[in-house]
Amino acid sequence: APKQISILPISDKFLAYAETVAATLKAKGFRVQLDERAEKIGKKIRDAEVMKDPACAARPLSLLIGAKDREHFVVLHLDNKQRVIAAEVAGIGTLNQALVHPREVFKAAILNNSQAIICGHNHPSGDLTPSPEDHAIESRLRNAGDIIGIRLLDFVIVSGVRYWARQEAR
Repeated sequence: APKQISILPISDKFLAYAETVAATLKAKGFRVQLDERAEKIGKKIRDAEVMKDPACAARPLSLLIGAKDREHFVVLHLDNKQRVIAAEVAGIGTLNQALVHPREVFKAAILNNSQAIICGHNHPSGDLTPSPEDHAIESRLRNAGDIIGIRLLDFVIVSGVRYWARQEAR
């Protein structure tokens, strides 16, 4: 049976790209569906207020991944006024971990002309306590961002509508 792939385009710019990818995958025998929630979620993310505090960042992250049953690592790309210009799922993992590498996170940040990023992932268990692995990847991302000049503004963990944010934990 062909594999099912769902695509969640959140901006008009990405929609055109998603449609091209969908056509290519369909030609290779995949069943592809543009996610129905895309327009609604994309509008909420595009219309989000300036990312002035952790609660502002937690809202779109909760919309995208708060209820997922596996860990998803998402990067919010911000412009110079700290508005979301793109959101991407940088990694999907298992019930208790999502593998992500700074190289992939910052490749997308550079391609999106991001001034800063906010990284977040979900904890399907509902426990918002950061793991040692969470602390390690946050540190690696912060160091990489400092080197290339794209700041990591916050590191957020969501579960449902609840969240933990590094900026509030300091």
